[in-house]
Amino acid sequence: MNPSDFKKLDVLRKDYASVAGEPFQTFFCPVLFRDEAEELCRAHLVNQAFVGASSRWTIQRKDVDGFFGAFFESDFVKLQLRRAPEEEPFAILADRDRSRRLEPKVYLDDKRIEHYVARDVPPQHSRFAVDFGGRTVSLGLKLHPDETLAAAEQNWEVRIEKDLRVGACVSLLKAGHLALFEMLGCPIESGGEELKGTAQDGLLYICTRGTELRWAFLILVRTGPTAHAVLVPVFEDPIAIDVFLKFLRNRDEEIRAALTKFDGKQWLVSNDLKRFHWPKSATLL
Repeated sequence: MNPSDFKKLDVLRKDYASVAGEPFQTFFCPVLFRDEAEELCRAHLVNQAFVGASSRWTIQRKDVDGFFGAFFESDFVKLQLRRAPEEEPFAILADRDRSRRLEPKVYLDDKRIEHYVARDVPPQHSRFAVDFGGRTVSLGLKLHPDETLAAAEQNWEVRIEKDLRVGACVSLLKAGHLALFEMLGCPIESGGEELKGTAQDGLLYICTRGTELRWAFLILVRTGPTAHAVLVPVFEDPIAIDVFLKFLRNRDEEIRAALTKFDGKQWLVSNDLKRFHWPKSATLL
């Protein structure tokens, strides 16, 4: 840890003491809720493997941060490896890094056809070229050229079958939790009109019910070009927790929320409510 890390740790220690009545000994982990003598590190609110991710960070236990990175975020970052809209479907087969991490497979009418990258393709296999990264890459299909030609008008697919829901869910919850921890522990810089993500601009939404009850935070997490929302309950109010749990179980998919900012001392809540559609049907990422 460098001097700026120790400075932030001191800010967190004073903030903890103002609530608990005494400072923590080493560090009170916001995930484990424990103060133990463990090595600390600089933990980014959003994984830095995402292109354009916020550079905001806080202090965290190194073992906890490493656990999330190794077991959950390593899967979550694969989301940005998906094919770009302007990219041809077979281009991912020519990208060695993405092929290794996403394991794409070629199918012809639901039958898998093995493929490989090679300069020389034997005559019993089919060769085709793919433009990728400004160069042409030769791919081989373990299918005789006559069969490939005969199947030209049939259904060809490049499939990437990855269920990233657990990794995405855990990673987003962690990012949302740390964003709140960072916001409530120190002042947040002012943000622009465009929402860049709670970790970046300090803006979030507070979900309301009626005129008084505020039952959840809607934390915004931006990972490269993709934006996510994390719903975090307001634990201080038993009624709010009950509303949160009922929302998870019922079929209601509408949330009303107000744009909010914490200025270090108080919540600045907009008077205008925005409606959000929160789909509850299962979705594969």
